[in-house]
Amino acid sequence: MNERTNRAEAGPDTGAGTRADDAGAGPVFRHELYPYAGEAEFLSGALSFIDDARSGQELVLVAVAGSKEQMLRAELEGTEAAATVSFMDTSALGRNPVG
Repeated sequence: MNERTNRAEAGPDTGAGTRADDAGAGPVFRHELYPYAGEAEFLSGALSFIDDARSGQELVLVAVAGSKEQMLRAELEGTEAAATVSFMDTSALGRNPVG
């Protein structure tokens, strides 16, 4: 585990393409949390996660609010990642129960 992350591995096969950490069992869904304070820390952490995932040839879906998506897209502009990272606006997912 990376010291800056909390990782929640998916449990047994949920029928949605996620499985526990079984070797060769198929894709594993991983949710990573990066606590941050301010835009600079957000960008630093998010871009680091994106780079790590891409270097491991993982698919990347970033679920953030529209304003954070705009910041990330601006930082990724002109890079290979700009075309390969997928985004989802969290407002489409529902309200954040924490804040």
